[in-house]
Amino acid sequence: MHRVTGGESLNMYADKYFTTVDVIEAINYDLTLPIHDGGVLAIAPGLKQISVLPPFETYEVSAPTVSLESVAAKLSVAREALLQYNDFAADCRMLSGWVLIPHPRTATP
Repeated sequence: MHRVTGGESLNMYADKYFTTVDVIEAINYDLTLPIHDGGVLAIAPGLKQISVLPPFETYEVSAPTVSLESVAAKLSVAREALLQYNDFAADCRMLSGWVLIPHPRTATP
């Protein structure tokens, strides 16, 4: 994840993280441009082609700690997907800070 600061651009992120603008756009669910200062983007360092990764929403767990199950239920996402895409241990029960929320990829026309 990358927190946006003023004056940055998707091209800058692509160069910095050895990826492409197309990949950044594809893995950020409901990305709106221009990007706003303080926003948080999902970044896949080194990924050059859109692959099996779903689009992600970045989500901040605002309480000091929240159960994994409650976040999964609130956001309608499988517990296993939260574990996988955030690289959490299988026995993870509590969350805090920023997490990636995977969304289904929509078909392109």
